[in-house]
Amino acid sequence: MKFNMVIKVCIFLIILVLIVIYFVKVHITKIRSKIILDKIDEALDDISIYLNDKKELILKTKDLVNDDYKENFDEIDFDNFDDRGLDKILNEINSKFQDELIDDEKLLKNSEVKKLNEDIRDNDSSLEASKKYYNDSVKKYNDLRDSSHITKLFCHFKDFDLWEVKETKGSD
Repeated sequence: MKFNMVIKVCIFLIILVLIVIYFVKVHITKIRSKIILDKIDEALDDISIYLNDKKELILKTKDLVNDDYKENFDEIDFDNFDDRGLDKILNEINSKFQDELIDDEKLLKNSEVKKLNEDIRDNDSSLEASKKYYNDSVKKYNDLRDSSHITKLFCHFKDFDLWEVKETKGSD
C-alpha cells in the first residue's frame, strides 16, 4: 500500500515538473519573440526613414531632367502609399532617372546630378540592408513560431510578409 502511494507521488511530481518545464519554455519563447519583434520594429522604422530619404532625393531629380521625366511626378501622391507601395514607385522612378542618365551624357557629367545619384545609391544600399535585417528577423521569428504547435497557443504569434530584396554583387 505504501509502495503504491510512493509511485503515485512520483508520477504526480514528474507530471508537475514537466508542466513547470513547459511553462518555463513558453515564457522563454515569449521573451525571445519579444526581442525579435523589437528587431522587426527597428528594421521597419529604418526602412521608413530610408524610404522617406529616398523620396526626398528622387523629388530633387525632378527639376534636373527633361519634361518627359517630370511627367512621372505629376500624377503621384507619395503620401497615399504604404512603405511597400512607396518602395515600388520610387524604384520605378529611379529606374527612369537612371535611363535618363544613360541617354543624356551632359546630364551625367553634371556634378549636382552625380552627387544626387551617388546619394540615391548610398540610400538604396542602406535600405536594402534594412530590408535584409528585417527579413532575417522575420525568418527567426517564424522559426520560433513554428518550433512548437502548443507554444503557439500561448504566445499569440503574428504573421509578417518578407520584403523583396535586390540581389547585389557580393551578396549571398
